[in-house]
Amino acid sequence: MPDFKMLTLDDGPIIKKYKEDMKISDMEFTQLYAWQENFHNRYKIIDGYFCALYQRDDGSCSCYAPLGTYEKDRYNSALMKLKKELEEHGLPFRFDFVPEDWLIRFAVLPGYKAYMDCNENFSDYIYDAEDFLCLKGNANEHKRYLVNYFKQHYNYEYRCLNEENRDDAYKVMENWCREKDCQDCYWGCEKRSVFKILEAWQAFDCKGAVVYVDGAAKAFMIGEQISHDMVVSHFQKADKHVKGLYAYLSNEFYTREYPGIKYINLQEDMGIPALRDSKMSYRPCHMLHKYTVTLRRKKRDSI
Repeated sequence: MPDFKMLTLDDGPIIKKYKEDMKISDMEFTQLYAWQENFHNRYKIIDGYFCALYQRDDGSCSCYAPLGTYEKDRYNSALMKLKKELEEHGLPFRFDFVPEDWLIRFAVLPGYKAYMDCNENFSDYIYDAEDFLCLKGNANEHKRYLVNYFKQHYNYEYRCLNEENRDDAYKVMENWCREKDCQDCYWGCEKRSVFKILEAWQAFDCKGAVVYVDGAAKAFMIGEQISHDMVVSHFQKADKHVKGLYAYLSNEFYTREYPGIKYINLQEDMGIPALRDSKMSYRPCHMLHKYTVTLRRKKRDSI
């Protein structure tokens, strides 16, 4: 393994120095730290770029796209130095979760051909916030019904998530887990990831909410603004036996915590049919595709 530093809670301010106005959440510190025990994220600053790699499910390593203000020559230099470190340890010159508008950064590396692959199971669902929250039209009739049903039939309270009630959010997560199989957590133990964020709540730029029904915590949500006009949903869990609770929380959270935001990112569906159906039902305005980019040296023209 290259001599990269293992990511810790103290590294949040470092990542923020290099963070760009990205639309995807894969390189947000919140995500990296939450799933650290699964991905074993490591990083190194090379030529002024935040270069990170992680461990895939199959045990192989792959890189994230280097973060920092893009300057072609300096970026190319960082890529070549990164390649040397990877090569010394027998690791592929490969990058995952590359946004579509970043592909050109790899395509212009002199002497290399970029092989790009998009797995739509990991494309992010992007929604126009106004459409998402207003629930206008016949297509949203059932969701309007669910939100109204919840408001009319339950004694509920919405509270902002903080250090005083974070244990309530964790209880919701535990109850959700009891009704699930561990195989339902695609990236690994989601309960553990949620606990890591709640445990160090003040270290993140997140907002959250807990919903109580008859005084008992029944749902929670954690989100974060990741660009000037987009917020992402990191975690959302609710008691499925409380009719309309999911629909209510999805609507209320963004309305209260991020008024005026333009776009909402609900992340990927990971190829899970039920999750795909749910996210499609909110009618995304577009899909944000992410790519795996493998760089291979160009073959010289034969004489």
